[in-house]
Amino acid sequence: MCIRDRFPSDRILISDRKNGLFLLRHTPPPIINPANEGDHGIFPNPLVNEGYFYYDQPVNFSYTLTIYNELGKLIETYNGHEDFLKLTLTNYAQGNYIYRFYSEENEKTLSGKFIKL
Repeated sequence: MCIRDRFPSDRILISDRKNGLFLLRHTPPPIINPANEGDHGIFPNPLVNEGYFYYDQPVNFSYTLTIYNELGKLIETYNGHEDFLKLTLTNYAQGNYIYRFYSEENEKTLSGKFIKL
C-alpha cells in the first residue's frame, strides 16, 4: 500500500493496485505527558463532551474501564487495549464521576474521579 495524501479533516487516502482506493479517518492520540510511569486519569479534567482515559503503561494490555456516577450507579463500560481511550460523554449529566480500570492480564486495578461540565 502507498499513502497518497492526508487531508485537513484527518482523513487519509490509501491506494493499492490489487484492492483499490481507501479513505480512512485517523484520530491522533492525545498529547499527554504523565509525570511517572503508571500514571492514569481522565484528560482534560474537568471535561465537557469528550475526553481521554490514559494509563502510562510499558506494554499495552486489554482492560475494562467502568464509569460510575457519584452515587455508585454503573453508567458505562468501555473496553480498551492502548494507553489511551477516547471517551464520548455527551449523554452524561453534569456532575462528579468515578472510573475504575481493571486488567486481568497484569491484575491491575486503578480508580479515580473526574468532573463532567
